[in-house]
Amino acid sequence: MSYYIYAFVPTSTTPLAGLTTVAGQTLEKIMLLDMAVLCEKLDRQVFQSELETEGNNPAWLSEKAVLHDAIITAHLPQGVLPLRFGTILESKAAVLNLLEQNQQLKARLLALQGKSEFAVRIWADKTVLTPRLIASDENLDDLSVQFDSVTGGKAYMLKKRLQDGVDRLFAQQIPTFRSIAFGQLADLVNQLVPFTRTPKGTTERVGILEAAVLLDAREYALLPAELESWLDRYGFAVEMTGPFAPYNFVQDAEE
Repeated sequence: MSYYIYAFVPTSTTPLAGLTTVAGQTLEKIMLLDMAVLCEKLDRQVFQSELETEGNNPAWLSEKAVLHDAIITAHLPQGVLPLRFGTILESKAAVLNLLEQNQQLKARLLALQGKSEFAVRIWADKTVLTPRLIASDENLDDLSVQFDSVTGGKAYMLKKRLQDGVDRLFAQQIPTFRSIAFGQLADLVNQLVPFTRTPKGTTERVGILEAAVLLDAREYALLPAELESWLDRYGFAVEMTGPFAPYNFVQDAEE
């Protein structure tokens, strides 16, 4: 009999009943020394056959991935180090070998108890930042004053020059905006994983930073209000979603 593995968990973990699993079997816990895994038995041949049949079906894959993540999310309060969807081991001996090889993860597992991962996405808001950029640049400020006092074709030309200047300055400031956003966010959370990608932008907002943060219940209660204040303070619009299983924090940030 093979085993589908969801996550490393503390030995004190109680597998929750009544959850729909990937293979439709009962959740169980296998322990070795100071570590355990959350898993279920499955017939690998049957599952492999289903995977070969449905592997190109996005709906099937999505359903199974959602079930996998739901099992992990339900056990977050007890502490989890999640494994990716589709981790299957051939035997109980292989599961025990996995546990033996990963005893060093115990400290990391304990550090994650009571914490969840959240996604933070940050945009530079052009509506808020444009007046500030104009005021910070002498040439743009002069153009703005001139624009307010003319009409007709001259106003059109001044408006275009002003907009072109703002666009150039805004583009030049993106690295600075990103640095400010990262520094301020890092000051607010203990653990932060920045991504190379940035949020999808719009005509009014430019994505500058996307990151995963690890929060306990108290931090989660305080952070949204602080991030909401960033629009007035820095000109940054912020979105936070979650909680999620801490996939991005399985390894310590310094490792």
